Amino acid sequence: MDPAEAAKWHRHQAEQCRAKAVLGSDKETRAHYLGLAATYDGLADNKERMAVVLQFPLRRRRQSKLLDRSAVLVPLIGPKQT
Repeated sequence: MDPAEAAKWHRHQAEQCRAKAVLGSDKETRAHYLGLAATYDGLADNKERMAVVLQFPLRRRRQSKLLDRSAVLVPLIGPKQT
């Protein structure tokens, strides 16, 4: 499932939980459904952030070329003498 679609689904579930909380017969039931709604909202937030990251991926860092140490040392100490 696409992260944006998953976020919509989680938001819908949160709305359903809030609706059930209003209809809850006791305080504990209402608190339970409101807690579930908060959890679904948090999941939706995470999915929305994921959708943004996937939409704008970080650029790949250029790999630095390894410095050939012998190329640096030869001019400093001179070529090998035989």
